[in-house]
Order: sequence, then C-alpha cells, then structure tokens
Amino acid sequence: KVIKETLEFDPEILKRYVNFMSNPDEETAVEQFGKGDKYFGVAMVMATLPGLPMLGHGQVEGFGEKYGMEFRRARLDEQPDPWLLERHQRELFPILHRRAWFAEVHDFLCYDFVTDGGVDEQVLAYSNGSGPTRSVVVFHSRFGSTAGTIRESVAYARKSSSGAKRQVRRSLAEGLGLPNDPSMFVAFRDARTGLEYLRSCRELWERGLWLALDAYQGHVFWEFREIADGSAGQWRRLADLLGGRGVPSLDLALRDLQLEPVHTRLRAVFDGGHIGAVLDGSATSTDLDALQVRLAAFLASVAAATGVPGAAGPLAATIRERTVADFAPNSAGLELADRAAMLGWLALSPMGALAPGADVAATSAAWFDELRLAPILANGLRGAGLDEAAAWAATDRIRVLLGLPRPSAIRARGAARDARLMERWLATDAIRTAMGVNTWEGVEWLDQDRFVGLLRWAIRLDAIDLNAAPETALLERLTAKAEAAGYRVDRLLPPSATRPAATSKRCTATRGGGTRSRSRPPTRPPGAP
Repeated sequence: KVIKETLEFDPEILKRYVNFMSNPDEETAVEQFGKGDKYFGVAMVMATLPGLPMLGHGQVEGFGEKYGMEFRRARLDEQPDPWLLERHQRELFPILHRRAWFAEVHDFLCYDFVTDGGVDEQVLAYSNGSGPTRSVVVFHSRFGSTAGTIRESVAYARKSSSGAKRQVRRSLAEGLGLPNDPSMFVAFRDARTGLEYLRSCRELWERGLWLALDAYQGHVFWEFREIADGSAGQWRRLADLLGGRGVPSLDLALRDLQLEPVHTRLRAVFDGGHIGAVLDGSATSTDLDALQVRLAAFLASVAAATGVPGAAGPLAATIRERTVADFAPNSAGLELADRAAMLGWLALSPMGALAPGADVAATSAAWFDELRLAPILANGLRGAGLDEAAAWAATDRIRVLLGLPRPSAIRARGAARDARLMERWLATDAIRTAMGVNTWEGVEWLDQDRFVGLLRWAIRLDAIDLNAAPETALLERLTAKAEAAGYRVDRLLPPSATRPAATSKRCTATRGGGTRSRSRPPTRPPGAP
C-alpha cells in the first residue's frame, strides 16, 4: 500500500526510504521472521527495493538478543548460526553485490498479481532496470499457495517538462523492453535457485508472466537475454517441452533436445531386459537379435547427429560378434559394475568407425561426451539391475576406457614404453582420477588398488582387440616400478615429464552415487599405497 501510494504521488520518494527488518526498538529479525523462507523472502524484498537496505546488528548471524541504544556490550553469549550464514551467502549476498541494479526508481514498476479471484494483495511483484540490469522480483507474503499473472503495472506518476503529473501504467513486457515479435524468446535466471527460464516475448506481451507460488516463496529473476528463434523453431520446441519450469542451463537443455533422437534410441537398447540377460549370462539368440536391431538404430541416429555416412547395420553386427566372442570370457569373475563396463566398452568403442578414415578410439571417446550419453547410459544400467552408485561407477569406467591410451598404441619398447604410457595417462584428468592421483604436502601419489586395476583393464582390452594373450609381463613390470617408487608420481616419470603437483592436500572424486575421499597421512611408510 505504501509503495503504491508513493508511486502515485512521486516515484522519486522511494529512493529516500531506508528499508529494514528490525531496529534497536523492536524485536530482532530472527524473533519476528524466524530463520526459514519467510525471513529470506522478506530479506530479499529489502535487498531489492529502491532506497537503502539496512541489516540489523546480529541479523545475519541469527542473534536473538534485543540491543538497546544504551547497551555497551552484548549480555548474551550467542554464537553465529552456520546454517543461516551459509544461506545468506548463497541467496542474499549475490543480490546485495548487485545492489546498484535495484537502487534507482527511473525504471521501477510495481505490478498487480492477478488470480482467478482478482488481485492477490499478498503477492508483491515489481521490476527494475533496463538492458543488462533488468530484474523482476516476486514474493508471496502469506503461508499458503497462490497462482496468477503479472501483466500490468499499478499506476505511477509521470512528470512532464512543465512539472505537471499524470497517472500512467505500463505492461511487464514494456517495463522489460521486450520486442513484440513471435519469433523472439527471452531467457532469464533466478538468482536464488540458479535455474534458467524461457518464455515467448509475444506471450509476455499478450498474457504476462504466469507464476505459481508456495508459502513465502520468492524469486529474483535477472540476467535477461533475448533469443531469436531460427526457422527450425528449436527454442519454441524447448519452451513447449519445459512448460514454464526452470533448468540449470537452457543451452544444455537445448542440446539435449537436439540429441533426443540419439538418446531415445539408446534408451530403447535397454528395453525388454536384454542387457540384463547378457550381464547375467542368460542371453539367448532372441536377446542378441533384439539388441542388434536396436544397436543398429542407435548407431544410425549417431551417424545422423554427427553428419557422417557410416553403415550402422554392419557395425551393429560386428558389435554382436564381439559381444558373443569376448564378453563372457573376459568378464568372468568381475563385479556387476565391471561387467557392465566391459559390455558398454564392447558396444561403444567401435562407434567411431561410423566416420570413414577417423581414429576410431578417439572418435568414440569424443562422441561419448559430445552426445551426452553418460546420464542415459547410467539410467539404462539402473534398469538393468545395477543400483545408483554401481550404474554411475560403470558409466564413469566406460568413459575412461573409451579414452584410455593403451600399451599397444605406444611405439616404443621396454622401459621407454612404460614411461611413455605413464606420461600419457597422467596427462589426462579423467585417467588421473581413475588412478586415484592425489596430493599430499606438494607430492602427488597414486592409489595402489586403482592404479593396478586400471593397468589390468588396459591389458585386458589390448588382449581383446589384438586377439592375443594378456601381456602379464607389463602388469608385473609396472606394478613393481610403482611399488619401488612408493607410488609417488614423480618417481615414476622422467624428471622432464613430472607434472607440477597441485596445492590441495585432499583429492575428492564425485560419482553419481556419492562422494569418496582419500587423504594421505602425515607420514608414509615406504611403499605404502
């Protein structure tokens, strides 16, 4: 009510306000508003209104003692609330860092939130700024749910050159300076959640911005950017697909939309339980026939997405032959996640052969990332019987194996080949993670079990591709060298090839199923893993 009346009289007065949630004569902010969504919603409004926001003493820390003006020191021994501090740092401080975007009133507009039952006065909605500093703030100040549209501003006074005032209104689209063009879309981000949203500019002109709000829910929309939709209509299809919901990245969401034909056919490979039958050794010729047909469709979609002329049918037949010949003997005794990794490598490592004349291994590894196959693969493996952690572990292993430099590719012999192999492995971040490379006191170390496990994989895959016996001598030689070096990276490489150590004393590898960390003790016995 105060904001509306001030706008009708003279918007410039809003800049003179000092906005606060408590002062020394009142109960503290934590006593009045608590520490949850109500507090942060009101603090968000305070931080984004024109004028000057003022934080009370102890407000950010969550102190509850009421300080009178005559106090010389605190009477209570209160400790800052770390949860409250963290939420301030995450949600409120980034807004305060851009305080200049909200302080002026030249572009400030306040809007009615119109529901089916009329104007919901419990929702405060306003916009400010122009160009790159545009923002829209919405806050629902009641414990309950509501849904409605922001379209037309409340009346505000506009002065003419003669000093005369008249009451005017503007639409949200006008306030944001959006083009009234059906081919234009606008993207914006919520400062509090980090999610990006996509709306049609024409829709905002004609219907406004529709929002559903829960109790004390608030948004600070900023980083507005206009997007011209091309003749293919990709952004319109994405907007229809999202249906108003936010996503971490619109660019990645668009990429997923473009890759949907590939992802759909990869999901189909896991339908019908045929992959599970291969993994547990019960697959019949019917299972293999179905997999071959679905693999051929998947490979055809990969060829279409990458613009290569490869023959998907013959390649799918080759993958079937490799699976029949090599999966069972080379996966015997492995855990389920490793068997899944073996099967995934057999199916995806020949993928690069779709591009005539290309480096098959390098192309397959590149396409795995470029086509964003990992989440689809992990979801399919969950459906094939693996739990969340095992599915992501297998997916990560497949990614590493596709890009793993193998001993057979090194054009050297003996110690020179060993050193060159280690150099190539340590030059790739994904492989360093797979080997458990971590840093303690400026020195890089290998994880013994993970290093030896990766060596076994390299030798196993070479034996499959070369149709030869596993090179156990290489395993024994490199294992012995690593043992003699105490699993220190710098002792495994020539001095000229030693990679500078990171400063961190801890290496954390994240998987879909959780986080695993390994720290080095202050002292290490010789040869400790």
